[in-house]
Amino acid sequence: MANQLTFKKTLVPGATMPAQVASLYASIKAYITNAGFSVLSFRDSGIGGTYIDFMRAGAVAADTSDDCPHWAISLASDTITVQCVHGAAFDDVAAYKQSVDVIDAAIYTTGMPDHLVRFYCDAATGMFWLYVTNTSTGAHTGALVATSLRRYPADTTQGLLCRYGLLEARLSRQFLPAYYADNTTGAKSSACQFELWSPLLGDDRGLSPKRHPASPMPAMSAPVFIQAAAYATSACMPGELERVQMLPDGDYTLEQVLTPGIMALPNVGPGTLSLALPYTTFTVL
Repeated sequence: MANQLTFKKTLVPGATMPAQVASLYASIKAYITNAGFSVLSFRDSGIGGTYIDFMRAGAVAADTSDDCPHWAISLASDTITVQCVHGAAFDDVAAYKQSVDVIDAAIYTTGMPDHLVRFYCDAATGMFWLYVTNTSTGAHTGALVATSLRRYPADTTQGLLCRYGLLEARLSRQFLPAYYADNTTGAKSSACQFELWSPLLGDDRGLSPKRHPASPMPAMSAPVFIQAAAYATSACMPGELERVQMLPDGDYTLEQVLTPGIMALPNVGPGTLSLALPYTTFTVL
């Protein structure tokens, strides 16, 4: 489908990393634009760095409902940052937002192995993901999924919890929506991080568990939900992450196809969730 685009790009650590990161950002911006996202604004140079502010295909800035994914990706000081935004524009002082740095050129120094960036975006759903993988060990050094929450039919509430956000799948292993409304004061805030749960969830801050070798269960995947948080969810149901599945560790290889259009991104090194995510044929840049 034309609205789904993806690429692979190799980063070679060393003195040229800042230029490579700038080139990677340019590729991300081009793929977002070509996939058909609604681009609200962008800047290619100037004070404050470079950015692209965009929403799901067909959306307009005036659509600030809880269900319309809105993101910004910026490049500054050789670092690529992704922001989840609830508001008319990411630089609007009234907007609520959370951010995650996904690529920092300073981390990848001379002598390190190459790192492969995988990027996927789907303008129709408003989803994208970006993984950075050590080509020597297969371990992910960055793993971020920008996705929506599946809203339950009986829950039509607005203004209590943003139904899209950033799944930081490597370090915090948490879901970061743009805002929540405190269930006591009603005040909105971006200071919220939600833990995860799943039928396949381990007990170590969301790490995927290993199946027992004698298990009669076949290799499998399961939905990922965000944990109910006392400060945010007394009047709404957080829901299930759209098009994100958790895998048990050790059952799948990297890029193994589970079903058409869904592939495995298992944890090889410590600290990353083993997930299955949508993809389409990769273009190698």
